[in-house]
Amino acid sequence: MPAMRWGSARTPSGAGRESVAADSESDLFSAAKDGDRRALGRLLSLVESGQPAALRLAASVIPPRSDDGSSSATVFGITGPPGVGKSCLVDHIATAWSEAGRSVSVLCVDPSSSLSGGALLADRMRMTESGASDAVHVRSMATRGVSGGLAARIHAMVAVLLACGRDRLIIETVGAGQAELGIATLADRIILVEGPDRGDSIQAEKAGISELCDLIVVNKSDLPGAEQAADSLRSAASLDSNPPPVVLVSARTGAGLDDLMASLQELPRRADATHARARLRLLAALESSALSDARFEELVESMAAGDISAAEAARMLGQEGSS
Repeated sequence: MPAMRWGSARTPSGAGRESVAADSESDLFSAAKDGDRRALGRLLSLVESGQPAALRLAASVIPPRSDDGSSSATVFGITGPPGVGKSCLVDHIATAWSEAGRSVSVLCVDPSSSLSGGALLADRMRMTESGASDAVHVRSMATRGVSGGLAARIHAMVAVLLACGRDRLIIETVGAGQAELGIATLADRIILVEGPDRGDSIQAEKAGISELCDLIVVNKSDLPGAEQAADSLRSAASLDSNPPPVVLVSARTGAGLDDLMASLQELPRRADATHARARLRLLAALESSALSDARFEELVESMAAGDISAAEAARMLGQEGSS
C-alpha cells in the first residue's frame, strides 16, 4: 500500500509546508519538528497507544529543560476540582500565548471508566477559542486507570512535544481535588484553580496539591462568594513559610486575565516543594515501570481470579527490575 502523504500544515507563525510521506517514527518526528501538525498528532497517537518504537524515540529525546525549572519550553499544570472552569481558563491562557507568538500545545486529561476504559473527552469542547486556532495544538486523552489525575504515557508525550519545539505546554488534569498530585511529576509550574461555590473552607487546609502549587486562581470572580473564597485560601496558605499568591479572575467576563498572564510571565517555583515533587516523580516512575511490564495485565487477571494477592503481584513485578 502506498505511503500516506499528509496535507499541508501551518506553523504558529503562519508559514506552511508540504508534509513529506512519513512511515517511520523518525520520519514523523522530523516532520513534526518542522511544523507538521498531522505528523505530530500521529506520533503522539503512537506514543499514547504504547507502540514500542515510538516509546523508544520518546525516551531518547532530551527536552530543552534546565534543573531549576526554567526553560525555553515551560510546562504549566492546571488542576483543581470539577466545575471551577479549568478548561475555559486554559482556553484564554493558550489563546493569549499564541497571540504573543508562542507555540502552544494543550493536553486535556479526562477521567475514564474503570470498566470500559472509555472517556467523554469533553474538555476540548469547552475550548472554543484556542481549540479552533491553527497556532494552538490541543489534544484530549483519557486517564485509562492511571492515578494522580494524569494519563498513561503522558510523560513520554510531553517529552515529544518539548523536543518538537513547543515553547509553552499546558496540561489540564481531571477534576479530582486535593489528591490530584500527579501533575507535580511533570509541571514546571502548578496552577490550582478554585471557585467561589466550592462550599468547603476546610478543603483548602488539607494537605495535597495546595502545598505544591505555585499559584492559586479563584475563577468566576463575577459570582458572589469569590472574594470570601480568595480570603479563605490566602488564610490557609499563610500557614506555609512560602505561600503561593492568590488571584481572582473571571474566564467569562475577562476580568483579571491580564493580571493573571503577567503573573504567569514571572512565576517563581516554590522552593519548599522541591523535595515533595522529587518524591512524587520517583513514585510516578515506579508506576510507569509497572504499567509497562508485559506481565501486568496477566497478574491483574490472576488477582481477579483469586490466585494471587496484590502483594504477591507487586513482588513478581519487582523481581525482574532487581535481577
